[in-house]
Amino acid sequence: MTIVLTSLARVKDWSAVRRLNSEVLVGYARDLRAIRYRVYRNTRDASQLLLLAELPDHAAVQDLARSVDEQLGAVAAAETADNREWEVTDLDGIG
Repeated sequence: MTIVLTSLARVKDWSAVRRLNSEVLVGYARDLRAIRYRVYRNTRDASQLLLLAELPDHAAVQDLARSVDEQLGAVAAAETADNREWEVTDLDGIG
């Protein structure tokens, strides 16, 4: 069963996040066998970042969450992220 990580943070420097994402986070998510990985910006508050990653297990989710916290903090690009883990239900859906 796949697990979805959502990480919400307030960003101060999008260019630093862009660089960090392309140089570190995307590769690390690939190494953890991420099925999906995407970064979103809030349309009503451009300082808010939502990172969404679908990973194969809890260990991979925890590793990526830890990396997101460390990396974003290291470049002083965002406040501490609010990380959450989600698993799929048996309710009807699309896709």
